[in-house]
Amino acid sequence: MQTSAYGNLLPPKRTDDIRTISADPITQFFHRHVVPIHFEFRKGHVSRTRVVTAFVMAINEQWCLVTAGRCIERIENEYDQGYEIERCCLLDCNGVNTPHGTTIPFDYVESAATRLCYDPTYDCGVFLLSKHHVRLLRESGIEAMSEAAWEQQPYVVDFHAIIGVHGQPSASNAMQVSSTLHKVTPLPHRPDCFADTGTPTFWAAIDRANEVPDLPDLSGSPIFAFRQKENGEFAYWLHSIQNQWVQSRGLIAACFARPIGKFLKEVVEGENVNLVTVY
Repeated sequence: MQTSAYGNLLPPKRTDDIRTISADPITQFFHRHVVPIHFEFRKGHVSRTRVVTAFVMAINEQWCLVTAGRCIERIENEYDQGYEIERCCLLDCNGVNTPHGTTIPFDYVESAATRLCYDPTYDCGVFLLSKHHVRLLRESGIEAMSEAAWEQQPYVVDFHAIIGVHGQPSASNAMQVSSTLHKVTPLPHRPDCFADTGTPTFWAAIDRANEVPDLPDLSGSPIFAFRQKENGEFAYWLHSIQNQWVQSRGLIAACFARPIGKFLKEVVEGENVNLVTVY
């Protein structure tokens, strides 16, 4: 599978074939960018498990773990209900639908989880990763998407797709991670089930043809834009970050990656220090 400066290239494949590709080599290809966060909460004798979808962007040499702001809000809600984090780790997703016994410990509180906006209709969450975590992720085969992935997007593309991640404990108590790549269709107008964001937003419908009805929670999932080259290969770019959805109707809303990437670049380069941290 060839790779170039952005976009990364995929081998020739019929566009119609990209609907739901569970445990498919193409889905595995995109897991080089996806790093879910696994939480285990405890309050007395009661425990809860949560997996948050996140992915990595590189701003200069700084790796950023990006998710939806509402995912961070859900973690805050666990604290509000009296739960404490018993265990938190980053999952290496380079193998999908497989138990992940090898994980990277992650201190959520020390990571200074940040919501870039408290508007529930248009939010994004980010963690600035330490050099230690960057080294461990690289050793696991994780690749951060460079600035070219979001800054040099073409104006015309052939289609969009979102990768969704779902995690649950396996029989051996290891974390079982399942994922699928879903083709999405852009919508020209805001669906009536979503509030007006007041900012540019990507509205789309998930192509659910031939899919099982139980889709994973897509909050924080990256949405990629694809364009087919003359030789049949596909180039892709980071288009947006899903932050809202109506599961029953297969509708999603997402923040565009370009303005978020530009803002993070200003933060990393010291031009903007106005980050709102949770802790």
